[in-house]
Amino acid sequence: MSVRKAMAEEVDKLKKYLQDSKVNSLKTRISEGDIPLNELDKMVEYIHRDFEELQLMDVYWNQCSEVEKKVLLLLQQKTSKNEITLSDYWVDLLKNSAYVQWIDQTERKHPQVQKISTNKFSRIRESFAGLIEEKRKVGTQFLIHNLTKKVDTVQTTHSRNIRELKHQVGKKRQVWPLRRLVNEFAGNGLVDIMPVWLASPEIVSSIFPLQEGLFDLVIFDEASQCTVESGIPAVYRAKQVIIAGDEKQLPPSNLFQSSFVNDDDEEEEYDTDDSISLLNLAKRRFSERLLQWHYRSKYEELINYSNHAFYNGHVQIAPNVIPFKNPPAIKWKKVEGRWVNQSNEVEAVEVVNIFKDILIHQPGKTVGIITFNSKQQSKIQDQIDQLVSEDEEFSSVYNQMLTRDLDERVFVKNIENVQGDERDIILFSIAYAKNEEGKVYNRFGMLNQKGGENRMNVAVTRAKEGITVVSSIEPEELNVASTSQIGPKLLKAYLKYVRAVSNSQVEQINAVVQEVNENVNTHVQEKELHFDSPFEEQVYHQLRSLGYEVTTQVGMSGYRIDMAIVHPQDSSRYILGIECDGAMYHSSANAKERDVYRQRFLESRGWTIERIWSRNWWKNSSAEIERIDQKVKELLKKESVKEKVIN
Repeated sequence: MSVRKAMAEEVDKLKKYLQDSKVNSLKTRISEGDIPLNELDKMVEYIHRDFEELQLMDVYWNQCSEVEKKVLLLLQQKTSKNEITLSDYWVDLLKNSAYVQWIDQTERKHPQVQKISTNKFSRIRESFAGLIEEKRKVGTQFLIHNLTKKVDTVQTTHSRNIRELKHQVGKKRQVWPLRRLVNEFAGNGLVDIMPVWLASPEIVSSIFPLQEGLFDLVIFDEASQCTVESGIPAVYRAKQVIIAGDEKQLPPSNLFQSSFVNDDDEEEEYDTDDSISLLNLAKRRFSERLLQWHYRSKYEELINYSNHAFYNGHVQIAPNVIPFKNPPAIKWKKVEGRWVNQSNEVEAVEVVNIFKDILIHQPGKTVGIITFNSKQQSKIQDQIDQLVSEDEEFSSVYNQMLTRDLDERVFVKNIENVQGDERDIILFSIAYAKNEEGKVYNRFGMLNQKGGENRMNVAVTRAKEGITVVSSIEPEELNVASTSQIGPKLLKAYLKYVRAVSNSQVEQINAVVQEVNENVNTHVQEKELHFDSPFEEQVYHQLRSLGYEVTTQVGMSGYRIDMAIVHPQDSSRYILGIECDGAMYHSSANAKERDVYRQRFLESRGWTIERIWSRNWWKNSSAEIERIDQKVKELLKKESVKEKVIN
């Protein structure tokens, strides 16, 4: 027997471990004189090293069904195109194939699902948004039609009363008091032709007859400030009632209230079951609906502190297109003021100078000034009056501002009476400072009373576009450890927050948020990625492979954008937000919120939003990534053209 034949017979024994085609290839090479010693040595080494695994593979193969064997043989023909291992690649490949198969079966059963992959679904969403607006317009027209029709009916059925009503309201002398007029005609057509009345609970009790169900609906706004006793008469006059308010804002004033004193023990007694406001009573009696969306503030840092300090992060805030704008939305201005006679003149002068600068250089902006005690409020008002008399330029712009509507004029108020106010820019004068002896007295006035923290919440949420805090002390100089109430502690934390936002110090911002809300997740986006689904993770990695810088879960509250692409030419802002139909999409209560209002809300805050549907992703991820890439390039081109036009 020749050596080559003997070697071929020995190689035949490898058929127990290798495929027949591989063994036959080796035998052919031997017959041609090509002795594969190195290759055979490696095979022996692998067999010895992985013998048990090979045995287990054989056992598994023998147990596989024909379908499973077919799948494995097909997978053997696939090779990884990425850096991931072959086994991971096969798992992803199999999963994707399963998803596509599942999608095909679902679409055969529900053909309407296929609309997502075409422009038809986009057209449906646009049509839906248009129909919502049309419904609003038609609703307005319907109300006007009904009111006109009711007026015609009242003029027919109560013609005598209507003539008398016209006579009374047209009189120049001996005019009836409003109470008499309303009581006389409320049941004789007045409420029918004037169905909507805006009045305080006290005015309702003063002018309307105490008639049960006089109004179809009574709505209370700012019900946290309405006492139970003043609100109940208006409730009695309603067939239905809506009571709206915020328990984290100011309670009813107790300035003119008295407490009951027992003659036996001479101690004040309170019924602990009493409700402090109509809102508090309603919350204990009726079902509750939480209004989570925040519309006032243009930039999320303006409301972010309040969201976590008072609402446990549940308020939905639109993320910033520019994470930290320059100049910042919140500014920290440190001055060297002194606390003299419970006021701070240096701060008053600085606040008024800032106010003057806004009037001159930002003439369209509205301004509010908030202080932490009444003497500082008076000090600032006196400084404004003095500057008006001494500075012609300031006097001119100030008097021009006073010609605007009431809610566009400047206000100077103490922290306890600003609820309901809002302005573009809010200026704070903290006033607390070292006295003439160089000592900081920690006297916090209303903030240190029970519920004083609510005054803090109201004050820091008045701004629509910007806040400037003028302070004579650093936050660390406030000693709040011994205070019995939480208000001073929240003031100190807010000052730290303002300073951190003013300096764009992300870690310090997160530290303050964590301090006031232990339940918040302040993960730093630059260091930690977060995905709601594997689908979003795949989108992220493919966008990164195109060279884009991508941030996930953009935002400071629970209201986050799934991911956003950083502007390729300006890393301080985002160029495109991307929404996936993941957890955030499915958590929306209805189609209006998820498909119309959410996107409209984000676009009103400067975002451009594109959506990637998971169905389309599993079908053709390359096409989706190409679409996003083209959208970014389109936005860049538009910006370039706009800059050329401006220049």
